[in-house]
Amino acid sequence: MINAMATGALVAWYLARLCVLVVVFIGAGSFWPRFRGRGRNPWPPITFAMALGMGWIATAFVVLGFGGWICPLSIGGIGVACLLRGVWELKSLRPTGKAGRNITWPRTALQWIAFAVSLLVAVNGFIGALAPDSQQDSLWYHLALGRQWSLWNRVVAWPELYPSNFTLHNSALYGAILTFGDEVDCSLVYALQAIVCYSFAAHFARKWFGPGAGIWAWLLCATAHAGHVWFVPINTGNDLGVAMFATGGLLLTVQEFFHKSRRPDFGNLQVAAILIGFASVTKMTALGYALVPWLALVSWGTARRRESPFQSFACILPVIIAPVAWGIRNVVWGCGNPIFPIFRELLPLREGYEIAVRSSGFNSIFPPTPSGFLAALGDLPKKLEFAGQGHSSGFIIHAAVMFGLAAKRAEHRALGLVALLNWGVYFWTQGNQETVRYLGMAFPAVFVSAAGLLAWFERQRSISPATRSFGLGALTLLVAGTFAARQYEWGAHNTIEWRYRPLLTSVDREKYLARRDYDLANYPLYEWINRNTPGDGNILMLDIAHAYYVNRRCRWADQDLTFAGYLQKGVGISTEDEVRDWLGQNKIAFVVAYPENAAVAPWRNILTTATEAIASTPARLYTIKAEKP
Repeated sequence: MINAMATGALVAWYLARLCVLVVVFIGAGSFWPRFRGRGRNPWPPITFAMALGMGWIATAFVVLGFGGWICPLSIGGIGVACLLRGVWELKSLRPTGKAGRNITWPRTALQWIAFAVSLLVAVNGFIGALAPDSQQDSLWYHLALGRQWSLWNRVVAWPELYPSNFTLHNSALYGAILTFGDEVDCSLVYALQAIVCYSFAAHFARKWFGPGAGIWAWLLCATAHAGHVWFVPINTGNDLGVAMFATGGLLLTVQEFFHKSRRPDFGNLQVAAILIGFASVTKMTALGYALVPWLALVSWGTARRRESPFQSFACILPVIIAPVAWGIRNVVWGCGNPIFPIFRELLPLREGYEIAVRSSGFNSIFPPTPSGFLAALGDLPKKLEFAGQGHSSGFIIHAAVMFGLAAKRAEHRALGLVALLNWGVYFWTQGNQETVRYLGMAFPAVFVSAAGLLAWFERQRSISPATRSFGLGALTLLVAGTFAARQYEWGAHNTIEWRYRPLLTSVDREKYLARRDYDLANYPLYEWINRNTPGDGNILMLDIAHAYYVNRRCRWADQDLTFAGYLQKGVGISTEDEVRDWLGQNKIAFVVAYPENAAVAPWRNILTTATEAIASTPARLYTIKAEKP
C-alpha cells in the first residue's frame, strides 16, 4: 500500500514536471520564427511552438558545448527565460470566442471508435514511459551521451563510441533535460513528440479535408507507429523526434504552396525550413525521407505559384542552422566529417577516428550504377515481404498515396509526390529491418492524404450507409488489430514486463533493472558508485557498453569493441606503462570491469578491487594500484 501511494505521488510529480517542460518548449519556440495561422484556433501555434522549442533547446545545448559552457547555470537560465516566455505566450493564445469549434471531435459512431483506439494508443505510450529505461540504444548512446555531454560540459565525440559522431539532436535535448531530470522525463518528452507529430497530421487533415479527416489521421498515424517497436515510447530514441519535425515541415510547406490561393506566407516557410533542418540532424536518414521531398515541394510550389526563386531560396535558407551547428561540432570536436557517416571517402576523418566507421554499414545505400539498380531491385521483394508480415500496418497505405499524383486536388498531388520520393529512397537503401524504421518517419505526413480520402468516402451519400460503415469499420479493425497483435507479441518483451504499472519508486526500479539485459545486473553497483565516489573522478567502463546509469564522467566503448580492445586496436596501447600513462592523462580514478577481464594482462597489474564497494554484482569496481618504485 505504501509503495502504491508513493508510486501515485511520483506519477503526479512526473506529469507536473512534463507540464513545466511543455511550457518551456512553447516559450523557446515563440521567439523566432513564429507560426502564423488564421482563425482563433490556438492549438496549431502551440504545437508548432513546442516542436520549434524542442529543436531550439537542443541547438542551444550544442552551441553551449562549443565553449564548454554546458552546466546547470546556463541550462537553468535558458529554461527559466523560456518558461516565462511560455507563460506569456499561453496567456496570449488562450482560446476565446468560438475557438473550441476548431477542435476535432467525433461526430459518428465509427469516428468515436477511431477516437477511442487512438486514445488507447496514447495512454499505452504514456504508461510505458513511466518506467526506467532498459533499452540497449538508450543505455548505449541515446540517453548515455546526453548525460555525459552534460557532465563533460561539451558535446564530445569519441572514436571508440561511433554513435557519438552522429548528429543526435534528440540526445542533445535529453542532455538538457537530464541536467535537472532523469530518464522518465526524457521518455515522457519522447511520448510528447508523438502527440505533437500526430497533432500536425490531424490539424492539416481537418483543415484541408474536413473535421472527420482529423480523426482518421489520428487513427492511421497512431496505429501505424504503435505497430512498430521503435515508435512505441517505451523508451527514448530519435524516431518520433524526426517524425515530428519532418511532419510539421512537410505539411506546412504543402499548406503554403498547394492549399491556399493567396501568396505563400514566407514566415511560415521559414518555420518549415527550420523544422526540416532539425529533422535532418535528429536522424541522418531524414536527408532522404524529409529533405529531398521538401526540396521537391519547394521547387514545384515556386514554379506553380510563379514566385521568385530568390525569395523562396531566402526563406528556405534557415534549414542550414542546425546542420551547421552540428557540422562545426563534428569538425572541431568530433571525427572531422561534418555529415558523418556520409561521404566518408570524400571527407577523410581526423587521425584516430578511422575506427569509428567499422560499424556504419547499415547506413549505406546501393551505388547509383546499373549493377546497383539491379541489386536494389533484387532486394525489393525482401523489403515488401518484411513489411507484409505485419511489422508496420502503414506500408500499404503509404504506397497507395502515390496514386494521389493523378488526383485533382493539389494537396493530394503534393503528398503523392512525397510518397513517391519516399519509396524511391526506400528502394535505394540497403537492409530490411532498419529500412522499415526509416520509412516509418514519413508515415504521418503522407497519411493526411489517406485521411482525406477516408473522410470523402464517409461523406458519399451515393454509397449506402451499410457499405460505408462496413468499409470504414473493416479498416479500423485492421489497423487496430495490427496494433493489438503487436502489443500481444511484445507481451514478454523486457521493456513492458512491468505489465503497464508505473515503476518509479527506488524499490521497483532496482527490482526491475537488476533483472534486465545490457549489463543492468550491475545496477546496484552503479547506484553505489553514484552515492559514494567523488564527483570529479572519471570512470572507465573497461568492458561495459551501457553506461547511462553511472552518473559520473565516463569513458566507454561500443559492445563489439570494448575499451580494452579499443586501446589495443585503435590507439596501439598494450603495455602496462602505456596503459598507466593513458589512465593518468585521462584522469581515470576508477574502473568498472568484469573480474575475468580485469585479471588479464596488463590490467591485472594495474587494477585493485575497491573492497568497500558492493561485491554482489557480476562486475566490480576497481581503483588504480600505486606504481611500484
